[in-house]
Amino acid sequence: MNIDFTFYLKLFIRRLPVMALFVIVATSLGVISALKLPETWVSSARLLVEAPRIPANMVRSTVQTNAGEQLDIIQHRMTTRSNLIDIANKRCRCFGQ
Repeated sequence: MNIDFTFYLKLFIRRLPVMALFVIVATSLGVISALKLPETWVSSARLLVEAPRIPANMVRSTVQTNAGEQLDIIQHRMTTRSNLIDIANKRCRCFGQ
């Protein structure tokens, strides 16, 4: 079996402008759409805090907090300075900055 490399080279060179056109059009459409997209993200979370299901007469709890206080504690833990800095650093690493 004899492969004629000059034939395939000539075929490649003959079709190179069409292939280059497709690459340029696809790349430009990708760049334009990436630049047009907004740089904002929206996320949401829902936290469900329930009262303990174990009766108080069976086990005596050492910490007595209601649901509102528990939510405040969780919010304070999530928005500490170190957590916010970690989130910002992770976002910058994702974008190569």
